[in-house]
Amino acid sequence: MLKKFSRLAIFIVILVSGLSFVQLSNLEFDFDLEQFFPVNDPDLEFFHEYSERFNSNIDDEYIFIGITNKNGIFKPEFLTKVDSLTTYLFSFDSIYSVYSVTNSFYQEMNRGQLKKTPILHYHHPELLPSDSTKLAASNEFKGFLISKDGKSISISAFHSPNLSDQQKTALLVDIRTKIDELEFDKSYLTAKILVEETYLVEIQRNLTLYLSISLVLISLTLYMLFQSFKSIWIPLVTIVFSISWTFGLMAYFEYPIDIISSLLPPVLAVICMSDVIHLYTKFIEELRKGQNKIDAVKRTFKDVGLATFFTSLTTAIGFFSLSFSNVIPIRFFGIFAGIGVLLSFVIVIVFILGFSLLSKEPKIVQIKKYGEKWNAFLSESFRFIINNRISILWVSIGVTVGSFYFINKIELNSSLLQEIPKDNPILEDYAFIETQFSGTRSFEMALILKDSNASFLDVEIVHQIDEINQFLKDSCGVGMLLSHVSFIKTARQAYDGGRDSGYRVPDSDREIYFLCNKIMQTEWAGEFLRYMTIDRKYCRVGGKLPDLTTIQFQELVDKFDGFYKKIENPYVEYKMTGQAMMLDKTTYSLPYNLLMGLLIVFSIISVIVGLMFKSIKMVFIVLVSNIVPLILMGAVMGLLGIYLKADTSIIFAVSLGIVVDDSIHYLSKFRIELGKGRSVLYALKRSYLSTGKAIIITTLLLLTGFMPLLLSSFGGAFYIGLLVSLCLVFAVIIDLTILPILVMLFYKK
Repeated sequence: MLKKFSRLAIFIVILVSGLSFVQLSNLEFDFDLEQFFPVNDPDLEFFHEYSERFNSNIDDEYIFIGITNKNGIFKPEFLTKVDSLTTYLFSFDSIYSVYSVTNSFYQEMNRGQLKKTPILHYHHPELLPSDSTKLAASNEFKGFLISKDGKSISISAFHSPNLSDQQKTALLVDIRTKIDELEFDKSYLTAKILVEETYLVEIQRNLTLYLSISLVLISLTLYMLFQSFKSIWIPLVTIVFSISWTFGLMAYFEYPIDIISSLLPPVLAVICMSDVIHLYTKFIEELRKGQNKIDAVKRTFKDVGLATFFTSLTTAIGFFSLSFSNVIPIRFFGIFAGIGVLLSFVIVIVFILGFSLLSKEPKIVQIKKYGEKWNAFLSESFRFIINNRISILWVSIGVTVGSFYFINKIELNSSLLQEIPKDNPILEDYAFIETQFSGTRSFEMALILKDSNASFLDVEIVHQIDEINQFLKDSCGVGMLLSHVSFIKTARQAYDGGRDSGYRVPDSDREIYFLCNKIMQTEWAGEFLRYMTIDRKYCRVGGKLPDLTTIQFQELVDKFDGFYKKIENPYVEYKMTGQAMMLDKTTYSLPYNLLMGLLIVFSIISVIVGLMFKSIKMVFIVLVSNIVPLILMGAVMGLLGIYLKADTSIIFAVSLGIVVDDSIHYLSKFRIELGKGRSVLYALKRSYLSTGKAIIITTLLLLTGFMPLLLSSFGGAFYIGLLVSLCLVFAVIIDLTILPILVMLFYKK
């Protein structure tokens, strides 16, 4: 009857796996920055209102091209090629604006109206010397159209924000092809869609790398442990089925693989193996006792099956705690990882116990010395720990308390380019654009009137905003800085005959209103209204910065806040916003999300352990023995200067969900031994000998699963692999030392 049921269960698992493989064809890869914005955040709501009011989101869809010419940038043949590229970019329907030295203009007065004149008359070589001198001295275009050293020019293009992945790829390919055709001496290309493309390529490459290396390492480890090819292919099938079920669900619900969810394969692989080792080790142990296969399977399911279910449940809960995060990729990683863990438990139970029942007895059962060596090693270890328990406990307390010093050194920090591999060529292009031009990170600041009856065209307010603009430009390094005041000053300069002294704020309300009316009669009217609404009640200041980290941008914010507080009578309030600001806000929300997730996990683990042992003391023992590895991992994080950011923030929930497994297996066996009437010390020893080997082996297998992350091209994934691996090592040491000592000290039943 049991064999018949096993065959049916295996058939159902295979059938469902086949259906999941069909769904995998619908699985997509994605990297969307807005997915990382903190949901349900008032600043996000403000950002959306701000973007809608000023249409500022289109400025984030940039393409910056830097071009150098060894013979100088003011040569007619070079400028002709630049204009050819400028015209080509304008030919795309998806690109709505292009700025370069060949299509940009100064404002000038002509018969009482603002008109435009080219900044470079490149078709008239005799005019280029005077044009180049004026342009090189221009504060308006330096760092925007020509480089800071005057040896390069840039072309800035902005495209529709709603392009598909295929359209983005095609656009980049066409632009690169055109640049190559023009044969510039040197060119540099940066674009938001290029960063997204780079991330997508790295996500796909790393996913293949993680999975292939994990499977190889797990296969080698399994063969060394069980010396049988059957012990390799059955666990590998469970891994493949578990991952296919999880990714099949993602495809069904149309959720793509992103930089966070790409970590699922190694995570699910090692959790599968943990369940496999505990079940298979117990099955072999029962066979060595002389049990037949049916009785061995029944005993394994009874003694270890429930504990394995609880460990899978606690691991899943660890992942599910991430669903409380306000960062969408982290939230869905937690949901699908938790579901994947529970599905893995079902698959492991069916395959491991089912095939163990239906196949021949493993050869390793006959190798008696294998088990004897483990028993000798574990017996000696247990004796040493019990004899030196006070010293071990005090050393542990000292190390744990000392760890808080380094935990306090953990910093919140991230940047858009931080995860891109250092050898990727786009980083060279970004470095050039950010050193020679204004940079690519958007700077957005909303200005809000303190007096609702005032206007952003009042002369006092215009002067104050001009002071703010100058500080942002001179002291904060904001380039390409624009506000409605910039348009007014440019118009004022045009009416003053184009003289540099004319580029200033007018002295009266009347002159300001006059100039604004003239601007609204020109082709610049639409752009002007992107910085001040037509009712004159809302104002925007926008610009560009290098790819600052969260810490660096916060220093800029603090510097500006210090300047703002020194203004004697501020007419306006300010609020920083923008895409880059929202990504920084995500980083600052991580500690709260992390704390809430851990509190939920600890609470549920406490309930599970309390139900198992009906003892508050045992709850305390389990929590202490599993909090300490997290504390030690946090200390390493602070010691090595590893930043807490979106990807590394998941390590605590992931680690806790995994490391608690061994404690539950150990204490579950301890409970069984106590139920047989054994003393606490003897029950501890029997549990130590029975589960110690499985705990050590599963830890080794877990390490082989996370070690491939050390080869990741993403810095965050590398640190996840490193820190989780260290946490696993800390946990196995504590489970085999501190845990039995705590039980002896506090659990007297």
